[in-house]
Amino acid sequence: MGYSPEEVEAAFHLHISRWREERLDSTKARGIRRKRSADTHNALFIVGSHDLALDLLVSLFRERNPAIEIEVAHAGSLGGLIALQEERADLAGIHLLDEETGEYNYPYIKRILPGRELAIVHLAYRIQGLMFGAENPKHIKGLDDLRRKDIKFINRQRGSGTRVLLDLKLRQMGILPHEIKGYDDELDTHLSVALAINHGKADVGLGIQAAAKSCGLGFLPLFRERYDLVMPKENYQSQLFAPLLGIVTSDEFRNVVNQVGGYNTSQTGLTTFFG
Repeated sequence: MGYSPEEVEAAFHLHISRWREERLDSTKARGIRRKRSADTHNALFIVGSHDLALDLLVSLFRERNPAIEIEVAHAGSLGGLIALQEERADLAGIHLLDEETGEYNYPYIKRILPGRELAIVHLAYRIQGLMFGAENPKHIKGLDDLRRKDIKFINRQRGSGTRVLLDLKLRQMGILPHEIKGYDDELDTHLSVALAINHGKADVGLGIQAAAKSCGLGFLPLFRERYDLVMPKENYQSQLFAPLLGIVTSDEFRNVVNQVGGYNTSQTGLTTFFG
């Protein structure tokens, strides 16, 4: 039918992620506990910010390594770093913009995990923006429209990188939270926000382009951000992590992520050591 294998695989994984989000409760950030099998040496636990490229990585890992348990908790970027600090996670997925430096991730890693030997593996750059109904029925043109009384917003949870980004931009624009209808309504994933808009529960939300695409929504691109995987150096060097890292650095993974939409994989797999 003229589709490439990468296009087919990307569409399949997008639909699977949306199906899971519609039918399963997301893991909550508060009260999160390490879920492990009896054999803790044969399991991986990821905590952090929701991302569709990460969903794809986990799906591919499960397909190719059925003997290894892998679980993901959507606790937000800050929740992921704190879980690493408290040794309740093996890996954290983060995208945190530092207000003072304008740099992603590294300032937070330095503050929350000082003195730790870490590996930071770049997953992808991605596009964040406003998601709204197809054809943009409310004619939304930017963040300033969130003040409008005829618009209901749906927010991400505190501690998520998207919430950190939104609050920073609102402060810079002089927009106060109480001016935004729906600011206190929180969801844990990009897909849950996109589905809320798709089902008419809200008019607009901040999220990634891939989530908007998966739900057939309109999208206004606003920001380019960096999503990284953070892990202790000993995990990065372990045999247990080798299959996961092998997928991240593969051409197949990059090609499929590019087909998902809203991602740039030019530096995917690039690793920096810290500490």
